Amino acid sequence: MSSLVPSVVRRVLACAALALTFLVLATAGSASAAPILDLETLDGPTAIEMMDKGELTSVELTQAYIDRILALNQQGPGLNAVAQFNKEALKEAQKTDELRAEGKTLGPAMGLPILLKDLIDVKGMYTSAGNFSLRDSYPATDSGVAKKLRESGVVILGKLGLSEFAHYFANEPSGFSNLTGQVINAVDADQGPGGSSSGSGASGAAALSMLTIGTSTGGSITSPSGAQGLIGLTPTLGLVPGYGIAPIAASQDTAGPMERTMADAALNLTATAGPDPLNDYSGIWGPGVDDDYIVPPLPDPIPDYLSALDLKYVKGKRIGYTNTTPETFEAKQILEDAGAILVSRPNISGGSTPPSIFAYEAKRDVTRYYERLGPDAPIHSIHEEVLANEAEAHEALKYGHGPHLEADAIDLAPNSADSIEYRENLVKGKEITRKGLDLMFQNNTPGDTSDDFIALLGAPPNPTRPGYP
Repeated sequence: MSSLVPSVVRRVLACAALALTFLVLATAGSASAAPILDLETLDGPTAIEMMDKGELTSVELTQAYIDRILALNQQGPGLNAVAQFNKEALKEAQKTDELRAEGKTLGPAMGLPILLKDLIDVKGMYTSAGNFSLRDSYPATDSGVAKKLRESGVVILGKLGLSEFAHYFANEPSGFSNLTGQVINAVDADQGPGGSSSGSGASGAAALSMLTIGTSTGGSITSPSGAQGLIGLTPTLGLVPGYGIAPIAASQDTAGPMERTMADAALNLTATAGPDPLNDYSGIWGPGVDDDYIVPPLPDPIPDYLSALDLKYVKGKRIGYTNTTPETFEAKQILEDAGAILVSRPNISGGSTPPSIFAYEAKRDVTRYYERLGPDAPIHSIHEEVLANEAEAHEALKYGHGPHLEADAIDLAPNSADSIEYRENLVKGKEITRKGLDLMFQNNTPGDTSDDFIALLGAPPNPTRPGYP
């Protein structure tokens, strides 16, 4: 098809093809009577219990979400949250049903369907990051996230729209990408969906899947979660494998749950967290930078996140709160009713924060991502991507691509001025932001552990640059 065909026509045709895929899958599902499910209130533990009792199958649950996507994604409110579908989803669900029938389990979330932000590689599906030049980019291998989901028996249902390249591509509206168009807020179509995990937010709010994954470099999980009423969890840097995710900056990027209930968030994180031999950050920061300082070693063992789903968990635990908004006071009251001890803790600054390192890391990490895709990938570097998008600007650059142009101009030579400045700002940025937050956790009395907090409620400063959850 000629590149002169308007992008809206391409999107309409893509949506029609997606709807046809859904329709084929829907009619291919089981003809037997399935249980009536209220997907807006059903949570993961209840669905698992129903499957264990033989009251529900993963195939039936997956089919129910396919039907709901058919009704809401391009029809009805036209959320445009789901960008593509995994054609193997029902087969994957059938495999988990067979394992369950044999008394086998791969993990506590086995058989639950999940939708992933379209930055995350899944073999057999394209990963576009919303970028026009990547419309035919099919990774040869799974990302670390997809690998863990498969190992846990979670059914990969499809991919989600987003703010293009995690909102580090152009000055565009949240939820817009040149390839797949605009995601709509599922709670209020007059409001923005938040970004950059906009499709994850809309699909979670509209109950288009049991589980949902977004990614974050700054507020890209918490922003759409706040905009659409979800629990968004940005995990500690490195807890969830980062390879195979189209990046902005490896020193801050992470995938994480975006769910309607805390139980679903715990199931999601349990399925994706933990060590992975390919998740290696060694040496990428440059000479003189301690790898373990930028990405701290994983906890050993990985915590049991499901064990914290009891309100008694917070009884007697100290939590600092940092502001006086109505939402903070509402949460404060709920926590106090559960027995937590809430103490006002004004923000503490660790010092003047150095400039952003995003441009440098985008040049390095986006190119590293492309190199991982192999020789058959349509794009092999951020420079090739810039040129490809400029050659098809009518389709690819509605709002330009300023951040990637800036990144492309960076000199990555180890002793270049850019590299020296980057290493200094990387280490200093971690040091300063961690210092302020550490002092807040210590209640500004680092020598006295008796008044420390286990968590901070409200809006503490710079929560993502240090790599904290």
